Amino acid sequence: MSILVVDDELTNLLLLERLLENEGYDVVKAMSGEEAIELMEDPLFIEQLDVVLLDVEMPGISGIEATRLIRKRFGLDELPILIVSGRSNEEDIVNGLNAGACEYTAKPFRKTEMLARVRNAIGLKQASDARKRYEKV
Repeated sequence: MSILVVDDELTNLLLLERLLENEGYDVVKAMSGEEAIELMEDPLFIEQLDVVLLDVEMPGISGIEATRLIRKRFGLDELPILIVSGRSNEEDIVNGLNAGACEYTAKPFRKTEMLARVRNAIGLKQASDARKRYEKV
């Protein structure tokens, strides 16, 4: 399982990487929304990607705007995107969900909660992939 983690704070990026890799996930890191979008330009990368974790507040493209771009530019409606933010205000939550995120998690996050959210997102992706395979038959 491959997860793209996007956060402009190196400490958060490394913490998530260690947490997810300890659970057996392959982690790709990006420190900006722009870098994440650049990675998504590679169709092979997209094909292997299972989940995206995006920080909301980043210089340049925010996590919410990156979510919109991923959905619109790449047509990845089924890719689970989890928004992670140090602010847990209703406006960010609503904007993130309206942009296409499937989950919203506040920082600091609890490890068990984050892992449960990631497992749920992967379950959604696997169900979507299975449905697509079934529809092709």
